[in-house]
Amino acid sequence: MVPHCGTAAEMRRGRVLVADDTESIRVLFKKLLSADGHDVTVVPDGASAIEAVAEQQPDVILLDVTMPRLSGLEVCER
Repeated sequence: MVPHCGTAAEMRRGRVLVADDTESIRVLFKKLLSADGHDVTVVPDGASAIEAVAEQQPDVILLDVTMPRLSGLEVCER
């Protein structure tokens, strides 16, 4: 008998970075995305997002536009 290894979608866990200065938003996205099986990293500002990108190499980045230190737009430019 061959063990069930799951479909490609079941096996693929995306790495998601959420950058938002509002804690409740970070908590909500982490809860929702983690429940879907994704590895989620949350950070409170743009500068931390830049650092997390270098360390985590996420598949997807969700950025708030208005954040302290660096805005979401400045993070995109970099």
